[in-house]
Amino acid sequence: MLSEKQLTAVKALASGASNRAAGRAAGVSHVAVGKWKKDAEFQEALQSAQEAFPKCYPSMSSEALTPEQEIAAKALANGLPIEEVAKLAGVSKRTVLRWKKMDVFQAELKRARHSVAKASIEIIQESKESASQISRNEISLMNTLAFGLLKEAMSNPELGMRIRIKAAETFGNWTGIKYMYEINTAIELLERRGFKVVVEDVEHLDNEMN
Repeated sequence: MLSEKQLTAVKALASGASNRAAGRAAGVSHVAVGKWKKDAEFQEALQSAQEAFPKCYPSMSSEALTPEQEIAAKALANGLPIEEVAKLAGVSKRTVLRWKKMDVFQAELKRARHSVAKASIEIIQESKESASQISRNEISLMNTLAFGLLKEAMSNPELGMRIRIKAAETFGNWTGIKYMYEINTAIELLERRGFKVVVEDVEHLDNEMN
């Protein structure tokens, strides 16, 4: 007949706990739990408890998951294979596969996957915003330097008239291109969101910008 400590260990192991966690629950070492698991009576009790565990706790909340199960759920949500998940949780592959059949574990796994997806989207958005801001800052700096040089060329009496006129034309063209680029970018963003944008007279708009 199993002792009270052994029964406690059986319940812990059936819920997916490791030998060390089951030992802590029973007040013994993980070595003792390992020895118990070699006993035929203990094995039979453990098998019965494992088979009954999902049926006995169908409405458990995520708070009822063991630390090992929470680790496994997060690892699976991050796309790790069963082998690595089992190593991280300190359990066997068979145990992880059994956990995946539990409603409470599936609920936690779903929440974990949602959290991972949300975090991934936020990272992507932050990266895009950061890259976009860096790009805008660099373009703005380049435009400022270029326009400054053009203005200097346009007002420098030591330069020939042809060069000064060319500088003025370039300045006007760049200004127009800048606004046309912004318009096209805005149209592209709207169309990505499902809107259809129609510009009736693109050439006229382009001429106005130039």
